[in-house]
Amino acid sequence: MHSEVVAECGFATLERAVSQVHVLLGCPWSKIGDADFFAGMLVSTLLGEGTSSRLFQHIRENKGLCYEIRSDMEAYGYAGLLSLYSVVEKTQLESLLLAVGSEINCLLEDGVSELELERAMRFNVARLLIESDVAEDRLFRALYAEKELGCYRSAREAILRLTAVSKPQ
Repeated sequence: MHSEVVAECGFATLERAVSQVHVLLGCPWSKIGDADFFAGMLVSTLLGEGTSSRLFQHIRENKGLCYEIRSDMEAYGYAGLLSLYSVVEKTQLESLLLAVGSEINCLLEDGVSELELERAMRFNVARLLIESDVAEDRLFRALYAEKELGCYRSAREAILRLTAVSKPQ
C-alpha cells in the first residue's frame, strides 16, 4: 500500500485578522516496528509531552513565549512523524522558532539526563497502564498493532521494551 514514503519540507500560511499564530512543525520519526521506536517515544515525551517537558518548562514557563506548546509522535508501520505544536502571539513567532531550535540543539548536543529519562519512562508507563485498563483502548491497541505490526504487542511487552531503553539510545 505504501511502497515509498517521501519526506517533504514546506511552509504554508493562512492569513487571518487574529493576534495568535498556530505553529506546527514536523519531521520524519521512528516507525512503529523500528528498533528505536521506544527511544523515539521517550524523546518525544521529554521534549514536549506534559508540563515537565523541556519545551513547556523552558519556552512557556521560563520565557513566557507562548500559550501552548507540545510535541506528539505518530507511528505507523510505513512511516513515523514527530510534530511540535504551539500557539503564540504574532509578535513572538520568531522568538518562539529560535527558542524551539535552541531546545532541539541542546537535546542533540547535551543529550538526556538520567532524571529526564526516568521521568519520561514513568510518564509513558503510566499512560500504557491507564490505556490497558479500558476495554475500548485495549481493543483499539490490538487492532492498531495487528494492522501496523502484523501482531499484537501487549501493554506489558511495550512496558518491558520501553523500560529497557538506555541513555545512549
